[in-house]
Amino acid sequence: MKALLDWQGISRQGLTHSMAHYAWQNAYCERVQRTIKEYYLPYYTTDTYPSLCKGVRRAVQAYNQSKPHRGLPARLSPDQFITKYTQGAILIIVSTFGRQ
Repeated sequence: MKALLDWQGISRQGLTHSMAHYAWQNAYCERVQRTIKEYYLPYYTTDTYPSLCKGVRRAVQAYNQSKPHRGLPARLSPDQFITKYTQGAILIIVSTFGRQ
């Protein structure tokens, strides 16, 4: 019940839920946060809240635009993958092998 009340308080502030709608998605969110915290933020000045926000924005931009991802075809960055996918240059095949 407390979690529901907390969520209602957050939504009254105009914040929206954008990640991890299901429990199994949480691991992906945590991994992105860890990558940003360990591989990007140490190289930025983050001694004030505004500088931390700027550092996080820069890290997310670099993560999405520049960083190659092993889980994507040809180790593309997420932005490169989306561009190629929307152009029809990438075909995604979803397998349900072994699932019922």
